[in-house]
Amino acid sequence: MGDRAKESSFLNNICVIHENIAEYKKALEFCNQALSIRRELNDERGAAPVLNSMGNVYGDMGQYDQALDSYTQSRALYEKFGNDNGQAIEFNNIGWLYAALGDYEKSIDFYNKSLEIFRKQGNQFRQGNTLNNIAANYLDLGDSKKALDINQEALKFRIAASNIDGEAITYNNIARCYSNLGEKQKALEYYKRSIEIHRTRNPRQLASSLRNIGNLYRELGENQKATECLNEALEITRRMWRSSWQSSVARTRASWLPRLLLALTSANYLSRRQLPERDSLISRCVPKWWRDRWASFSRTSASALPAPHLRAVL
Repeated sequence: MGDRAKESSFLNNICVIHENIAEYKKALEFCNQALSIRRELNDERGAAPVLNSMGNVYGDMGQYDQALDSYTQSRALYEKFGNDNGQAIEFNNIGWLYAALGDYEKSIDFYNKSLEIFRKQGNQFRQGNTLNNIAANYLDLGDSKKALDINQEALKFRIAASNIDGEAITYNNIARCYSNLGEKQKALEYYKRSIEIHRTRNPRQLASSLRNIGNLYRELGENQKATECLNEALEITRRMWRSSWQSSVARTRASWLPRLLLALTSANYLSRRQLPERDSLISRCVPKWWRDRWASFSRTSASALPAPHLRAVL
């Protein structure tokens, strides 16, 4: 069993690599090979992470029914073998899937199941991420007050876990909540906190926060500040755009591409002559669930980028 089990693990790792470079069909081929070996060995414990990988690939492809089936099978196996952490991750991923489908209430139910386990474990890092996801759902449901309360709780865990990037993202999300609630000055304060951290750590997130604060300045009639922020965001996005082509990013699906998509599709960031290049990059690199999410967001808001839902990693 040992060598065959190792072969399955190796094939699953290759699946993940192909998923990360947007080669989803190849990823599924390796995933299916890995799963076949686990079933041949009657190794249900080893099949659970393979089914999780399969769910991730199907989710990226927009094949949500298959993704749900894979995540559900994986969760059941983790439950069978008493793996609470595995169960929590699958609850989170099922919640992520329902959020992609726009079923926010059901998504919240599964995120809460995940959160309950992470609370019992005392896992501050995962509690912060899960609360981020729940808050994002409430924002999508239009309940900015509830989202604000949950984001503030998420912030405490992210600070406690020394999750500095997560802390900055939460500042941005809190700012969105305050802006939606009409408390524009508080929103500015939290956008500035987010920008301060992102400026030294994460230029891609920095572009998103600069766009958000720029639009807020525009709402407040401070056009000079709005222009400065939006121009800086534009320059960052252009640098990423140039870098992406230089590194053949059209063949990859780096973790920041969904946010780049959001920036590139903004009227503030693209001229018409770049549209074919943008569409080519999107079709090759960006998972369908993010394209669907962007299309839904575009119909409902033009002020701030949507809060990302985070899929859990085993």
